[in-house]
Amino acid sequence: LHEEGQPHHHHDVMSESELDQNVRPLEDAPVNERSYVLADFFTDEEIALGKDVATQFAQSYYAFNGDDMTAHVKAIQPITESGLYEQLLAQTGRATNGAYRAEIADLEVLETYDQVEEFMLFSAFITGNVYGSNDALFEEQAYVYYIKVEKLISEFKVAELRIVKVDSR
Repeated sequence: LHEEGQPHHHHDVMSESELDQNVRPLEDAPVNERSYVLADFFTDEEIALGKDVATQFAQSYYAFNGDDMTAHVKAIQPITESGLYEQLLAQTGRATNGAYRAEIADLEVLETYDQVEEFMLFSAFITGNVYGSNDALFEEQAYVYYIKVEKLISEFKVAELRIVKVDSR
């Protein structure tokens, strides 16, 4: 179903990490297996804040614009841990005439199966449109961003990101 692929403007930021070990979509969960959910470890308010951060992150990070190719990364700085932020900034690609800007068409952020106490894991299902410098539609895309959100004292920040390109539905 899922195919690992390199999106043209993002890199697969994570490899052998906690995310790879922890991420499983909820629908893959065996019915008879007890799995922890965010509510086992966090309050409703904390979950809402964490999900809000994951949502803002996905919205801002996906939508690049060739006029300023670091703007979409700088937009996530306040909600991103510094190590990941520096990494994403360093990996910012160049716009091409074909792929000049991207806009989100649809975004759904869900809690993943099998949560742990130390952080929150969300799957952001993104469908987006990429436009050329002439404003013509270049391609429709579908991605899943696996987003690890950590609570740092009183605020939530994105600590890790894994991007998987999905075959167009």
